[in-house]
Amino acid sequence: MTCDEADKETPPEKEKTFSRMDRLLTRADEGAWEERFRKLLNVGHLGVAVGRPDKGLVEFNDAFCEMLGYTRRELMEKQWDELTHPEDLAEDQRQFERMLAGDLPGYTMEKRYFRKDGAVLHVRISVTCLRRPDGSAKETFGIIQDISEQKQLNQSLREHQRRLEETLASRTAALEEKEALLREVNHRVKNNLQVLVSMLRLQSQRDDRPGVFDALTHAIQRIMAMSIVHESIHGAPSLAQIELCDYVSDLVRGLCGTFDNGSGIAVSSDIETGIRLDADRAVSCGMVLNELITNAIKHAFPDGNGGCVTIKGRRTADGRVCVAVRDDGVGLPPGLDWRRAESLGLMMIVGLVENQLDGDIVKEDGPGVSFSFTFEDIVLAAEPAGGS
Repeated sequence: MTCDEADKETPPEKEKTFSRMDRLLTRADEGAWEERFRKLLNVGHLGVAVGRPDKGLVEFNDAFCEMLGYTRRELMEKQWDELTHPEDLAEDQRQFERMLAGDLPGYTMEKRYFRKDGAVLHVRISVTCLRRPDGSAKETFGIIQDISEQKQLNQSLREHQRRLEETLASRTAALEEKEALLREVNHRVKNNLQVLVSMLRLQSQRDDRPGVFDALTHAIQRIMAMSIVHESIHGAPSLAQIELCDYVSDLVRGLCGTFDNGSGIAVSSDIETGIRLDADRAVSCGMVLNELITNAIKHAFPDGNGGCVTIKGRRTADGRVCVAVRDDGVGLPPGLDWRRAESLGLMMIVGLVENQLDGDIVKEDGPGVSFSFTFEDIVLAAEPAGGS
């Protein structure tokens, strides 16, 4: 055919030729795109499923087949309602229908599938809808993530937390019961000590032998020092922490009640708040204070003119507790070696501080007599950082 003849070819015939060529190129492009799409489907571990409203499942990847344990042919013959757990089916269908109707662009939910072997598979699915130019649904595209292991882990964590809470509740109940028993024991010990004090007072009034009254009075005061500890324990918020400030106030009040109120001796205390002792240290500290205060009241003011006895308590910079008892009386006899004195009171003071409190005691210079003893604050040391 010459060029002139080609130029005379009718336009409709040209259009048919071009139309056939366009269709061939379009099919070739679609085939290449579908091949690339199938390769992309099998990348990664997420399941992918493609469906059409009129045909159901039309494509899915190998990962989705492996999740459910079916071959590709077997899975093509399955319906969604067969694979989905009955308890999750209604919500899945509701969301799916809303998406097809255009109310939702897509949705994400957790659901359960049945595997071929009957096991339950927990998944998280994200479904979206591809639409035609007129807005009608063309295809649905779903991405499926296996979260069974995550679910099992969460369940294990919840079960572990439940067991911990049960254990904590059980131990808390046991501790509360033990604390109640300890409070009752301390209350009974205090009552027994008070009975003992009453018996000693009766004995001191009936026995007129020289020195008996003073000896029994000293015994009563020492027993009262221990009784006050048990009384403080009974009323304390915590059995392991006795407020030193409150304890010393009670101790001074009890001691002053055993001496002549007309002696003119004033006893005062200035204890830093927040210093707390455990029961053992409170007893030892109380016994030391009892001896120091009693000695001051009995011996510091022989002329009867009265004076002052002051108790101070502070927490030192290194976290220890320092308690001092000072009077403005006549002082100790000249040349007295107070550490080696045969006085039972002084022997008890040194022994209690060094052996029971693991502390140090010193006699300070100045008018009158001043003793200070220092020991470790084990309650503060046992508290966690930031504790009050």
